Amino acid sequence: MTSAAHPGRGEPLPGITLDTSRPPGATCERPRSQEVRWLADQRALLADLCDGGGDPEALGDLVDAVAQRGPGGAPPAALTCLVGVGFGDLVVRRVPGLGWTVLRHGTTSELVLTHATHPLVLRPLTEVEAAWSAQRPGWVSPALVRAVQRARALLRTVG
Repeated sequence: MTSAAHPGRGEPLPGITLDTSRPPGATCERPRSQEVRWLADQRALLADLCDGGGDPEALGDLVDAVAQRGPGGAPPAALTCLVGVGFGDLVVRRVPGLGWTVLRHGTTSELVLTHATHPLVLRPLTEVEAAWSAQRPGWVSPALVRAVQRARALLRTVG
């Protein structure tokens, strides 16, 4: 995972992995109907939990509230997936050409964000899980800004 220092504190903040390569034999495909339904279910739940779920502050408030109430350690996978979908949707809204696809490799698959014309792969579900384990309050909004900036910068240089 790539990370950057938080201004003034020197602490790493979570980032989104920007990968221009895919495993040999891997393909990116449109999500199948069950994956589309799963994404829709996650969005509906986020909308209920985050007053619409469409802004980074609401998503960050949810993450911070859960982290404060939890016993520590990693949150349940279902929760990191939920937040990963919300985080990914926020990135998609800010970087034209990105969308949800499924990276399939052998018998494994992963919901990722890819770009329509560039070989960019972002893994918000995986990255949110890794970022959450650091349990620093307030990480969602800065991580979103950083992910969007890095994705845009890479899209300017990769062709």
